[in-house]
Amino acid sequence: MDRRLPFNPARGEKMPLLNIVVMLIIAGVALYLINRYIPWRPSIKSILNIVGGVAVCVWVLQVTGMGTVSTFRLSDDPMA
Repeated sequence: MDRRLPFNPARGEKMPLLNIVVMLIIAGVALYLINRYIPWRPSIKSILNIVGGVAVCVWVLQVTGMGTVSTFRLSDDPMA
């Protein structure tokens, strides 16, 4: 059984548009359900919305090939 992804961003391949739209809908519904049914203070909900929005934006940039978050390093030493 082949367990590879149907696309590989490292080789410049892009994720199909339908998959991106479905994942955006799932993320939106998850945030809506959390905001609607979990009784948190509004300040905590707004922090969650900001973090969720940034995470979704970074994910979309990575799967479309426009973002390279995985290439950032904290040190110049390749063995670190």
